[in-house]
Amino acid sequence: MSLPLAFVYVPALSTSSDYKIDKGDKCWASKNTTCENNLEAHIYFWNVTNPSDVLAGTAPPNLVEVGPYVLSNTINKRQNITFSSDEKEVSFVSTLYAEADVGSFCSGCTLSDEVRSFSHNLLKT
Repeated sequence: MSLPLAFVYVPALSTSSDYKIDKGDKCWASKNTTCENNLEAHIYFWNVTNPSDVLAGTAPPNLVEVGPYVLSNTINKRQNITFSSDEKEVSFVSTLYAEADVGSFCSGCTLSDEVRSFSHNLLKT
């Protein structure tokens, strides 16, 4: 079983260094590129420990933070890279691949952990 994961990394907001997309850079040199990011992501989840009560409407969710689950050795594959004629805008499709760094997971955390969450569709209004 794999853990669901969705996160956004915005290098322009990094406080450690400036980031500029340069059309001549190896990561942006063609319509399809592969680039090593050297990004390490620490992912945390909120686990609902009382899903039956929440779905029955008898109790609010009891949430417990779980993590970190650490991802490293990231590779970013970018496709359909297109710069505007003045090079002030760029559009692309980006897919990030990473390895699970199980040795850096929280104590007792594994790739087979089950994290219980809920969809807004399941909540009663």
